Amino acid sequence: VFTGQVTKANGKKQALRIFFATSVTVRRHISVRGAANPFDPEWTAYFKVRRARKRKDAYCDKLRLANRPRPQPRADRDETPSLEAVVEA
Repeated sequence: VFTGQVTKANGKKQALRIFFATSVTVRRHISVRGAANPFDPEWTAYFKVRRARKRKDAYCDKLRLANRPRPQPRADRDETPSLEAVVEA
């Protein structure tokens, strides 16, 4: 867990959770075949499939980021400090 200190408007310091290391998924890469040559027309289909897979993975990552749950304010706090407050501090 990565945290930072935030000073609230009333002068109190509060810990803010910025990032969970466990939120990063481990993704293995697929090695390029040793004989593959991107300039050889025989391997065009192979590299076309690799590029399509890479684009699909990037698109899925983009959707995952857009749909991730947002932090909700806790009932025992006045407000939830934003990341901008951490950057400014």
